[in-house]
Amino acid sequence: MSAQLFTNYDVSKIFIGNNRYKTAEYTNGTGSEVTLAAGTLMGRIFATNKVTPNVSSATNGSQLPVGVLADSYVVANGATVTITMCIGGDIAQEKVTLGGSDTLATAITLTDSGTDTVGVGTLGDLIVARTQIYLVAGTELTGYDNA
Repeated sequence: MSAQLFTNYDVSKIFIGNNRYKTAEYTNGTGSEVTLAAGTLMGRIFATNKVTPNVSSATNGSQLPVGVLADSYVVANGATVTITMCIGGDIAQEKVTLGGSDTLATAITLTDSGTDTVGVGTLGDLIVARTQIYLVAGTELTGYDNA
């Protein structure tokens, strides 16, 4: 009997094709070092024009998706870094990292001046509507599509 070592590697891609990228600034104000993983959905803070991980419950503008991180970053507390994010093309939806307990079905309600509802949709709808990103399901291009 020979000893064998098995290692599982994830070689699947986040960015599938026709992708376009843009840079933006991120400032870490969390109080400690932060690791931002490739595939993290990002939003933009209106007051500073800087990006931060998207969380649907935010009220500073970052609840609206603007892109998906193309690379991973480790950012020291207080540091500002230039990040690269995908703003268009095909992305594997199961590889997108969402904030908090958000899912692609999380409902987002947009208000004007905090009182009047001006738009309602899911986080998945907003990703497609506000960016040029098309979320591709892992089951796409399997038997049903190619029968």
